[in-house]
Amino acid sequence: MTRTSRATYPRALVKDAHESRSGLDNGLRKQGAGHHNWGSLADERDLETQALDDENVEEEEDTTTGAAASASANAERSRSLSPSQGKPELPRSTSGMTEEEIEKARQLRKNAFKKSGDIDLGSIARSSVAVSTSPSQSQMHKPTTSDEMNPIF
Repeated sequence: MTRTSRATYPRALVKDAHESRSGLDNGLRKQGAGHHNWGSLADERDLETQALDDENVEEEEDTTTGAAASASANAERSRSLSPSQGKPELPRSTSGMTEEEIEKARQLRKNAFKKSGDIDLGSIARSSVAVSTSPSQSQMHKPTTSDEMNPIF
């Protein structure tokens, strides 16, 4: 018995992945549109218009919800600020810290893990300016000397 004659036996055909198990032709289309040919080409236009309508409705809901949320936030801000207060105070920037504050931050970082108990991660994060490698404001505004301007080759 040759290999090709064995392949034509019914049991071999059942195991063959290339043959359809239902006996139908795999090349038949389902008269469909879209992925995997599900649906019908006749319904394609209706489905597309319904999808676009749904998308427009969702966008309208988002804009009305967003507008209502921003209006309520503006109302809260206007109620919280009295005319005498004016603008709220902005928090101080850490970029202009003095040398004394930087030294305190370094000491805090040195002793942060020596304490037993809770470690305050917020204070450690706020003291990050102490270990920053960026030049400080005072170093940036130092006048340059003549040696730095005219290096010797």
